[in-house]
Amino acid sequence: MENGANYIPDRTINFNVTADEGNVYLGVGTVDLPEIQKMTDTLSGSGIAGEVETPIPGHFQSMETTINWNAITSEALNLLRDGP
Repeated sequence: MENGANYIPDRTINFNVTADEGNVYLGVGTVDLPEIQKMTDTLSGSGIAGEVETPIPGHFQSMETTINWNAITSEALNLLRDGP
């Protein structure tokens, strides 16, 4: 795959992890980026032979990301807290 303007990597390596708009350094890690999948809806009815799945504009399925830490600071443990 070419690395053009529309290229989205699936992983970043030796990535500096920060919080609060880059003001708090949390560590260095490999970040597995989420797979982006659009939500779909099934259409059926008269004049349609079978069913058709169509994407719903602006809606995406749930996403998860994984951070594999190479180096970590104590501030990174705040990511484990519940709540704001």
